[in-house]
Amino acid sequence: MTERIPKRPPGPRGRWLVGNSYDYDQDRIGFLRRCQAEYGDVFSFSPSTVFVGDPDLIHELFDKSNDVFMAEIPLFANVGDSERLERGIDGWMRARRLGWQAMSRTVTRAHGDRIIAGFDAALLSAAGQEFDVVAIMRDYTAMIVADFLFGPGAEDVLAVADVSFEHGLKFMSTSLTFPKWLPLPSVRRTLRAEDDVVAAITAHIAARRAEPHARPQDMLDLLLGDNDDGALSQEDMVAALRAIMLASFGSPGIALSWAIAELARDDAVRDQLRGEALEVLASAGSLTGDTALPYSKAFVKEILRLYLPTWLMGRMVRRTCALGGWTLRRGDQVMFSPYLLHRDPRWWPEPEVLRPERWLERAAPESRRAYIPFGTGPRMCIGLHLAFYQLVTIVSHLAAHYEIESASAAGVRPVPHAVLLPAGLRARITPLVLEPDRVA
Repeated sequence: MTERIPKRPPGPRGRWLVGNSYDYDQDRIGFLRRCQAEYGDVFSFSPSTVFVGDPDLIHELFDKSNDVFMAEIPLFANVGDSERLERGIDGWMRARRLGWQAMSRTVTRAHGDRIIAGFDAALLSAAGQEFDVVAIMRDYTAMIVADFLFGPGAEDVLAVADVSFEHGLKFMSTSLTFPKWLPLPSVRRTLRAEDDVVAAITAHIAARRAEPHARPQDMLDLLLGDNDDGALSQEDMVAALRAIMLASFGSPGIALSWAIAELARDDAVRDQLRGEALEVLASAGSLTGDTALPYSKAFVKEILRLYLPTWLMGRMVRRTCALGGWTLRRGDQVMFSPYLLHRDPRWWPEPEVLRPERWLERAAPESRRAYIPFGTGPRMCIGLHLAFYQLVTIVSHLAAHYEIESASAAGVRPVPHAVLLPAGLRARITPLVLEPDRVA
C-alpha cells in the first residue's frame, strides 16, 4: 500500500480562537526555534501560513519571486490589494532595474562626502549628550535615502513617511492581520498616512516633470527619463519610490545602531576598525573613495549576520505549487527568518559570536547559502549598494573620529517585533582629539 504524503506540513496545534499567535507574540524567536526543533525546517504556523528554515528552500522562494511567489504582502488583508500588486509586477520590476542604475557603486560613492556630512550633523544635533541611538540613526539614514531618491528639498516626504512608518510599525509588530474596512481609529490613521506619502511623492514627480534636470541627479530623474523598457506609469513610479522611502526608516538606521552597540562594548573590534581607518586616512586622505577597508567590510557583514533588522520575511503564493514536498495554495503565506538562518549552528561555527575575522579567512564561510542580508534572485534588495557602502563608510568614520560611551550597550538584546531593535540603546558620542599627523 502506498503511503499517503500529507499536503500540509505538521505544526503546533495552537490555542482555541487565537491559534499560535498568543504564544508566538510572547517569545517570537524562541517559539520559532522550538517549532523548528520539534517539526523540522518546514512547519505550519496556521492553516494559511507555513514557516521555512531550510536555506535551499528559502533560495527557491527568492528565485521564484514574481512567478510563483509574490514578494509584497499588504499591510492590511485585502484581496483587491493583492490583485493590484500582481498586476503591477512588470512595472515594479522596470522601476527596480532603473533603481539599480541609480544605486550603483559608482553613483553611491559620489554621495560619500554627503553621507559623512549628514552623519556629523546628526551627531552635532545631540550636542554631546546621551541620546536614543535608534531614533537619531533612523532619521539620519532616512534623510540620506530621501536625498538619493529626490535630491535636496525632500523634507516633506520625510515628514509624512516618518508618520506612516510609525503607524505601520504598530500593525507590523503583531502577528494578527486587520482588514482595511475595520472601523478602528488606528486603521484609519494608518491609511491616511499612507495616502499622505503617495500625495507627497506625486507632488515631487509633478514638480520634476515641470522643471526637469538637464542631467540625472537622483533616482527620480532616472524613473522619469527615457529607458529601453518603455515609460513607467505614474503608479509604478510612486510604488517604487514609496517602497524604498519607507524601507529606509527601518533597516539601515537600525543596522547602524547595532554597529554602535558593538563598538561600545567591544574595545578590540573598535580599536582594529580605528587603526584601519586611520591608516587609510593617512594614505588616501579620505574614507569615501574606492578605498580598501577589509576589516570594516567584514565587521558590517557580521553585524548584518547577527542583527539583520529585517529578521522575518515572507512571500505570498500566487498559484498552487509544491515546496519541499508540501503543497501550498494560492493566497498562502510562507515565512522565513534570516535571524535564525544566520545563527544556525549547522551552517555557522560559533554562530552567536561577533567575529569579523570569519569573512577575512582564506576559505569563504561554508554557509554562503545561509547568508541572505539583502536577499537574492530577482527581488534582491534594490538598495544594497547604498546600504552596504553607507554602513562601511560610517563605521570607519565613526571609529576614526569619535568616542562612544554607552552604559546600556552591554545589556542590549535583540527585540524582534517588526524589525530587530536594540531596544533601550542610548549612547554619548563625542569627537576624538587625534594627533595631527594621524589625520589627513
